[in-house]
Amino acid sequence: MKPCKCGSTEFVSNPNSYDVFELVVGKLEFIRMEFADEEEDIFCRECAKKIKIK
Repeated sequence: MKPCKCGSTEFVSNPNSYDVFELVVGKLEFIRMEFADEEEDIFCRECAKKIKIK
């Protein structure tokens, strides 16, 4: 793999998890973490271009 065309060598994945909160007696409480069943995409951290992994 090579650096991005913008020159960056740092990459990030799309978020594939999220936290679930519930309002309980007027307070927001953490309930659980859930994961999305999506394919993970990789993006350049600097310019946000989607990177194709070969």
